Amino acid sequence: MSEAPIIIAGGGIAGLAAAVALHKLGHPVRVLESYPELKPVGAGLILAPNALDAVRRFSPELADQMIAVGYSSDVYKIKNDKGSILSEVNIGKNFSPSYAISRPELYKLLLDMLPEGTVSFGCRAVRFQERITDEQVQLVLDSGEILAARAILGCDGVHSMIRGQLLPEIQPRYAGYTCWRGIVNDPELAHEVSHTFTETWGAKGRFGVVPLSGGRLYWFALYKAPFKDPAAITVTPEQLLSRFAAFHFPIPQLLERVTADSMIHTDLIDTRSLPQYAFGRVLLLGDAAHAMTPNLGQGACQALEDAAVLYECVQQYSTLPSAFKAFAQVRMPRCERIAETSWKIGQIAQLERPLLCRIRNTLMRFMPSTLEKRQMAWLYHMPQSHINQSLKPK
Repeated sequence: MSEAPIIIAGGGIAGLAAAVALHKLGHPVRVLESYPELKPVGAGLILAPNALDAVRRFSPELADQMIAVGYSSDVYKIKNDKGSILSEVNIGKNFSPSYAISRPELYKLLLDMLPEGTVSFGCRAVRFQERITDEQVQLVLDSGEILAARAILGCDGVHSMIRGQLLPEIQPRYAGYTCWRGIVNDPELAHEVSHTFTETWGAKGRFGVVPLSGGRLYWFALYKAPFKDPAAITVTPEQLLSRFAAFHFPIPQLLERVTADSMIHTDLIDTRSLPQYAFGRVLLLGDAAHAMTPNLGQGACQALEDAAVLYECVQQYSTLPSAFKAFAQVRMPRCERIAETSWKIGQIAQLERPLLCRIRNTLMRFMPSTLEKRQMAWLYHMPQSHINQSLKPK
């Protein structure tokens, strides 16, 4: 009889990265993804230095492929709506570059690292249950099928079914602003903003422009709106252009090239800090454990850090429950700090009263560079996992 696999509920970045890490260690893995096929949609994301450091810890070849596909930049700029620089960070002075990549490209790179058949699409987990032997857990699918597993990883996102079963009191919270995003293919426009990741803060909202490989631009627009606001959900490219028409180049020019079918809408939410990530043979990772707003660009990066620490803990411990407990001890403080910092930055960045915006912008211009360097130091440097030796079996 073959050994029961570790089952991962959720085939997003966290789930696929965890599967790659466990596969590298020789563990049989099965990923269940509710989407019927490899996700063909999605905009872009930035793989910061800490993310690539994390991936190198469990799959150097995957990190190399991410760099080959991604578009590099050393410079992050925050501007006001007229184009004046409020903050400029050159991460290349102390860290390796960041790389922008589209989500479908990242999904494909991760999937290609796994044996064929590892991911089952169109499979939705609805609950888990313990077995009498305590050596396995069972996962129940919406089809009624019951699967036996050595362990279950909950990588099923901010609305996690598994987290909901374990911690029903934890509910997503709305950040107060909504987001539209997409990708525009325009080599000429992309050339004008090459190798710089820019975010613009104005009284009408925020707008980000991130170059991708192949002459593409990843863009995102954020502004305050009620949760599930029908007017925000049905925004057209023309309405976005009207809102951001007075913003500096290349924002209006980019929006002129946006089509309705290329836009993706999301109300931005996160979760408050969880009291624990590990529950015996069940472990929460990614957005199921530490959903965060995108203001530090760390959502996907922290999912990749999860995979690296999972790799290290499973490698060092003889039982999965002890490895999961060690994982939680390593990850919880860092994830909580990043999520809370991201939330606070979002509240400041999303100010829309002109007077408050002017005060904020003035303070940003005079912010000491030492503060920015300290923030980069803890954010972009993934610490080594300090495994608690008391958790190791005697």
